[in-house]
Amino acid sequence: MARYPQGVTSFIPAYQPYEVDFNYVNQVLGYKQNQYDQNWKQLNQLYGQLYYANVTHDMSEQKKQALIKDIDFNLRRVSGLDLSLEQNVSQAKQVFRPFYEDKNLMYDMAWTKNTAGQRMRGENFKNSTKKDMQSQYWDTGMRAIDYKTQEFKESPYEQIRSVGQANYTPYRNVNKEALAYAKEMGVDVQSVSWSPDGRYIITTQGGKQLEEPLARMFQATFGNDPGILDVYRTQAYVNRKDFAYNNAAQFNGDKNAAEMEYLKTSYQQLAVDNKARTNSLKSQSRVYDTAINTLQKKYDQTKDPQYLDAIESYKLNKDIVDNLIRQSEDAFSQDSESKTSETSSGFVNPYGDIATLRSRVDAGMANKLMNKDINEAAVNYATTHTKMDVKADQYKVMEVQHGYNMAAKAKQHEYNMIEKQFELTIADQKKKIEDGVGELKNGKFQIKDQYNFASQRISADGTVTAGDTDIRAAVEEREQTIFNTSKETLKTTLTGLQEMIASGTLSDAKATELLGGKSIKTVSEQLQKDDLSTNDIVTLGNGINNYFSTTAGAGLLATDKLSNPTAFRTSLMDLKTQSMQLIAAQEYDKKLTGIIEDRLVNDGFAGGKFLYDANGNMRSEAEWKQLLKDNGLYDQVYKYYDQDADWQERTARAIEEDVPWFALPARGFGKVIEQFSDTYDRVNPYTIIKEKAEQTARDKYVLKEAGTAPFIGVGFNETGMFANASVFDVVPGYNTKNMQQVQQIWNILGKQDLDDSDRYSVSFKGTSRTAYNSGKANKITGETKLFADFFRDLNFKDEGKIMGNQARIEFFPIAAGDSDTQAIKIYPSAKWMKDNGYIAGYNKEGDITQAGIMSASQAADILANGATLFFPEGELKGTAVADAVYGDPIKNYIDVMGTYTEVDPMNPNYKMTIEKGTFNGYNIMQQFRNYDENTNTVFIDKTNDYMNYQVPGKGLLNARNIFFNEVTPRLEYEIGEILKQQNK
Repeated sequence: MARYPQGVTSFIPAYQPYEVDFNYVNQVLGYKQNQYDQNWKQLNQLYGQLYYANVTHDMSEQKKQALIKDIDFNLRRVSGLDLSLEQNVSQAKQVFRPFYEDKNLMYDMAWTKNTAGQRMRGENFKNSTKKDMQSQYWDTGMRAIDYKTQEFKESPYEQIRSVGQANYTPYRNVNKEALAYAKEMGVDVQSVSWSPDGRYIITTQGGKQLEEPLARMFQATFGNDPGILDVYRTQAYVNRKDFAYNNAAQFNGDKNAAEMEYLKTSYQQLAVDNKARTNSLKSQSRVYDTAINTLQKKYDQTKDPQYLDAIESYKLNKDIVDNLIRQSEDAFSQDSESKTSETSSGFVNPYGDIATLRSRVDAGMANKLMNKDINEAAVNYATTHTKMDVKADQYKVMEVQHGYNMAAKAKQHEYNMIEKQFELTIADQKKKIEDGVGELKNGKFQIKDQYNFASQRISADGTVTAGDTDIRAAVEEREQTIFNTSKETLKTTLTGLQEMIASGTLSDAKATELLGGKSIKTVSEQLQKDDLSTNDIVTLGNGINNYFSTTAGAGLLATDKLSNPTAFRTSLMDLKTQSMQLIAAQEYDKKLTGIIEDRLVNDGFAGGKFLYDANGNMRSEAEWKQLLKDNGLYDQVYKYYDQDADWQERTARAIEEDVPWFALPARGFGKVIEQFSDTYDRVNPYTIIKEKAEQTARDKYVLKEAGTAPFIGVGFNETGMFANASVFDVVPGYNTKNMQQVQQIWNILGKQDLDDSDRYSVSFKGTSRTAYNSGKANKITGETKLFADFFRDLNFKDEGKIMGNQARIEFFPIAAGDSDTQAIKIYPSAKWMKDNGYIAGYNKEGDITQAGIMSASQAADILANGATLFFPEGELKGTAVADAVYGDPIKNYIDVMGTYTEVDPMNPNYKMTIEKGTFNGYNIMQQFRNYDENTNTVFIDKTNDYMNYQVPGKGLLNARNIFFNEVTPRLEYEIGEILKQQNK
């Protein structure tokens, strides 16, 4: 039997119940709960992402709602599963599987989310407080997103994944960036040309020549910048969409048809533009070839290395142009594999599918927009960065120096002969000084200014009420004459341009650019058909002059290639002057008609402010009526004229009610109605206001406010018209400039039948209208002979002082208070009148004691008032004295515009600026090249002078002509001679 081992006491274990390890259990349950919570959260988040996800396409929304409904049902079925178990989670996720397997739906959700983010990005730029961030916002970028969203919604659902993402494109200002880049890089282009005589090396930096290479550099720098390319692609895309939406109504509401029209038109235009651009580039390439050949010939003749630099510059430009030609020719080449398809409109899609056509057109339009901005940036920078330097050609300097040395020997003999003549000259000058004709000034003899230049005085004795003459009509008449002359000048200019094109030194494209986009043929046809306006002449004149004044080498090539470069240069300068005259007339006309309109309104004619257009032209009745309607005044103006059939009743009622006839905010037009009340005619309000305007144009106060009228040299004060009379002082027998002027007058008038009272009148009472009428009505014996004898005796030295020490003749550009009448006045002395039989005697006090051909009272009037000969305006046309009054274009221009500047079209170093000065004078600044003997260098010099307006030689115009036609070539010659001696 069993027993305990020896030494071991008995052991009976005690019963103890099981104790649960709650910590362990808690840990296990916590772990399971955590797994459950995480898996539930994961499923809940997944559900939320799907449930609250935004979509764009309507089909996506429908699918989403259907799937969510199915998911809700299936989720209830698995709701009892233990989500702490991974297999249950996997089973639950299978519920969402239809969502993930629908690729279109998932793409829509992602596309919509991205679009919202891009839209938010744009808003962030817009609302940023930082300027560099704000500058990246533009409405077009947001509109592109809107159009892309609409495009996505309207796409077939099975094709939505082919629709690209809608991204916001940050704005980039290419013009601003390009200018900053050019400034930072210090971009410049230098060219070397020679003056027409070959003596001066002209180095030009920047300017017009910089435009083309700068545009190419900008193209290379910014044309491949992805950010900038995106800006213009976005703009092109929005432009296409704008057209489709805005023009859909024209295609029965079909945006696709409208878009196809845009694509067709744009593609065809791009193809035409590309072809024109290619042809223009080829033409420019040929011009470069001609320039290179011309310069090469000069280098072969002179071996001057400067010509090589110019040749290299032209070759570089030609390489750039030739490269662009290749790019242009490839731009619209079709893929040989592409298939064409014809639309319902007959347009053949050269690329076969619409997507490719859209892409190519958008790319082409984007490139066109970018090129426009890049070219504008190049022009802006080039215009503001221009510098010119002129130096003497050392070889030509040596050549002239050699000529000087040879000429010096020949001159010595000439000096010996001059010395022999000197004594005779001194004797003659001494006699002139004794007679008061000449004087010594700064050690040199000269004729006194009073005998070489006319003085001026205000003529007021011919004033009358301004209403007797129509100044505006006179100005317009002169303006038409100048306009006709300018058209003839333009013909000479066009001939020069044609010769340059024929010689290959000017491209057709450049000539068209100079002519404002018109070909020479078109402008010539317009000239022939008389189809050019005043503004056309001004625009053409300015465009051509600016090119030749600012383009380095243009003058050199013109001088080298033209058959008559002098005539061409003269035509350029004349065209500028004529343009100034036309501008002055236009400005005066606009100012005068503006004053007339204000006066009409103040007098109660509310429609008065619409009577003239912006250029001072009176509107037609139809135009005026339309403006009245547009401004709500028609019913007031035409109230009585349109509504009442019986004129008598209408007039009586208007007079009785004392109400205005048309548009009178102020009462008082009843008198006008009374004026027509006895005619029983229906007077058109337009007729009335037109007649009132014409009457106002003669009002002396209106004309005074308008200022001096161009071309006719008259102004107005409170009493009427006044003009600056030209006063000529002469010494009989001395051929001074003043003598030449007055004899030129008599050479014309002396050949006329001065006894013809229909055309001429003689008065001893002054230059007024009364004197004029009296002279026509009362012929006096010997009155015309008096003038003939007076001008005859001016040719003889007055040793016996028959005419006095000097004689005076005055010219009046306006006389008898009429701009169509002019006059001259002479002042015979009593002794001269006695010796010629006009009187028989006078006493020491100068009183007439015995009559002769003239009565004592008539002779007394002559001595007191002078003798005046009236004649029609235009009688002296072509003479310096008449032309100076109303024919000086510079004076006319400055009197209206205030200042005038002209640059020599062939040499920009020579420049003249004239502005209005004090005391009816003018300040003249002249810029020219000069030589500094101290430093032996050529520099740009300036002078500032003041001059009164002088009659001989057209005054300011003469000063301008002397500077450009005499001073400029003389200075160029003298400087060239000096430099040749210096470097010999």
